[in-house]
Amino acid sequence: MKQFRIAPLVAAVASGLILFTTTGAGAAPRAADRDATARPNATLPCWSTVKYDGVNVRSAPKLGSQYVLGTTNRGDVWNAYCAGPGGDTYTACGGTSPLWNEILWNGRHAYVAALCVETHQ
Repeated sequence: MKQFRIAPLVAAVASGLILFTTTGAGAAPRAADRDATARPNATLPCWSTVKYDGVNVRSAPKLGSQYVLGTTNRGDVWNAYCAGPGGDTYTACGGTSPLWNEILWNGRHAYVAALCVETHQ
C-alpha cells in the first residue's frame, strides 16, 4: 500500500502555493468566500464583480461563438477598466445594451457584458 505525505501538501495549500479551482477549465477560482467589493491585486484602475452565473468572457466586445474564451460566474472578481467600450448590442442579464466591460481575465484583456457585472472604483 502506498503512503502519501499529507503535511507538505497541506502546508503548500495553506501558504497559497497551490490553488484549487471550482469553476471549470479556463476559469479563475470562485470568489464566493471573499467580499464582492474587495479589490483584487490592482493592475487596472477598477474591478468588476460578476452578478450572474455562466457569463461569457469574450476576446472582443462582439457577439458570436468565435469570440467566446470561456465563462465566469456570480461572485468572481476581475480587474477592469472603469468605463468599458461600446460594441455589439446584446440581450443578457435582464436587459439590452451595447456596453461591455473590459477585464483582465487569466492574464489577458477580455470583455464581458456590462449588464452582467458591477464595476467598483
